[in-house]
Amino acid sequence: MAQVQQASTATATTADDSEFVRFWNDVLGPKFNRFRHILVGGLSRHSEAVFPKLPVREGDQVLRLVRQEYDLAIDALEHALDLNPFLAVSHCGLGDSLVYEGRIEESVEHFERAIALSPHDPFRWAFYAYRSLAHLFGGDPETAARVARRAVQVPNAHFSAHANLLSALGHLGVTSQVAAARNALERVRPDFSLEKARARLFYIKRPEHLETYLEGLHRAGLR
Repeated sequence: MAQVQQASTATATTADDSEFVRFWNDVLGPKFNRFRHILVGGLSRHSEAVFPKLPVREGDQVLRLVRQEYDLAIDALEHALDLNPFLAVSHCGLGDSLVYEGRIEESVEHFERAIALSPHDPFRWAFYAYRSLAHLFGGDPETAARVARRAVQVPNAHFSAHANLLSALGHLGVTSQVAAARNALERVRPDFSLEKARARLFYIKRPEHLETYLEGLHRAGLR
């Protein structure tokens, strides 16, 4: 855990950093730092019997994200849930990986399970935000927008939840709602753009999914 603490405090970003380092510094690092006490307590109480049994080496999950090896991530997460089917974060992670493999209906089931298991989870914004992508990539922007609204209502929601909502609304074309969502995104991330969206979504495996997301943002007026 000391390694996590050390990494989470090193969040200074420089112009020479790669997009992966910036993703850690801007997204993952601050979340680990803010909720480190929850991670320590949760892992200590609930996961000591689970994680040592998983065939996952240190660093594997990060590499699988970068390499888009979601089939391997799915195998590991399914094994984790075989050992403990009540880990909400594992259901969320499995749902997320299934989305990027195009297994939309299966992914939604796991997001629903994550929310049911931990309805007050500090990361519940992610349960909703990642699920919204499943509906968006599955051709249902109306449900994607409804679910993304739940995500942005969580006080600690990441700006990406606002971007998900904006993309879904862009496809729906409801002008008044689009304007409000774009203003909300600009308040939390004023420098966000289509170029930055494309760069940070390196983990989306299917080109048609990425283009669906970016097209929604473009229709919503993001440039």
